[in-house]
Formats: sequence, C-alpha cells, structure tokens
Amino acid sequence: MNSSAIISDSRVRRVRELERELAEARAARASAEDALAAALARGAEIALALADAARAKAAGASRIVAIDGHNVLFARPCRAGLAEKERRRALTRDVAAYAARRADAIVWLVYDGAGASGEASGNFRVSYSGGEGAHRADRLITDYLRAALLAGAALPAEVATSDRDLAAAAAKLGAAVRGAKEFIAEMEMEA
Repeated sequence: MNSSAIISDSRVRRVRELERELAEARAARASAEDALAAALARGAEIALALADAARAKAAGASRIVAIDGHNVLFARPCRAGLAEKERRRALTRDVAAYAARRADAIVWLVYDGAGASGEASGNFRVSYSGGEGAHRADRLITDYLRAALLAGAALPAEVATSDRDLAAAAAKLGAAVRGAKEFIAEMEMEA
C-alpha cells in the first residue's frame, strides 16, 4: 500500500466517524427537543392545576385530591369485557362523579399519556402527562406539589396511589397518601 492509498483510507475512515458522530448528535438533539416539549407541556398542565387550586382556594375549597390514574385503574377490579381504553373512560366518569360530590375539593385525575393535555370541568381536572417512559404521571403530580409549595398556592393535598415511590415523594412534599384500593372503595361506596 502506498502513501496516497494510506492517506485516502485514513480520510475515508475519518469521514465515516464524522458521519456517525453527526447521526448521534442529531439523535441526541431530537431526544432533547422531545424532552423539552414534554417538560413545557407538563409545565403548562402544572400552571393550569395551580390556577385551579388558586381559584378553588378563593371559592372555599379546602384541599386537592390528586389521583394516580393508571395505578388506580389497575387496582380497580376489572369489568368483564372492557378494554383498557373503556376502563379508563369508566374510571374518568366515576372520578368526575366523585368530584361532583366533593365541593370542598379540587379532584385531579392524572394519567400517563403520549401527548400532554388536560381539561377541567368545575372542580374536576383530568390530565395526560405527555412524554415517554415510566412514571410520567407521578412526575406531574410531584412537580405540581413542589410548584404549589414554592408558589405559596398549596392547598392541603391528598394523593391516591399504591405506588411506593410516588407515595414517599408525595408524603415528603406534605401530602396525605391513600392507597388506590382505599380510594376506590370510598369512591364506589358513595356512588
């Protein structure tokens, strides 16, 4: 192999390395952009929840009940023949009815979901966390609790979950924690 072939081979290898590095950098940038979009959407949902809490406080509500949607959904006895989507709709409907009986509280049902979104009606809000990965609803709930404390907008909070990590984080932020089955029993007993 002569010197020009060695130089040419070296250049080809370097170009391939640079192409690989560029592809990795593009993938990292796309991932960072997705994470930023999810964080901004979560922030928007937290801001809406804080506005709900401030409005509720002014109207005389005395607490917020945050519900780990999927945790409660999967702790609830399965209704025969219902797919997850229908079970989620049924839980959302039942929690909305529970909220209607709780004028003293803001009831916030939080699900993991591909796109961050939410809607509110009266003292009931349902939110989808957005983003990818596990425990997104948990992060949305704990981010809300932390933001409410920092903003001084905190109402006493209850969190319904059987997720140990979320329960510990919520308790550390001053929330009372109830197990998913305990919440389900209360919700269904009053129905």
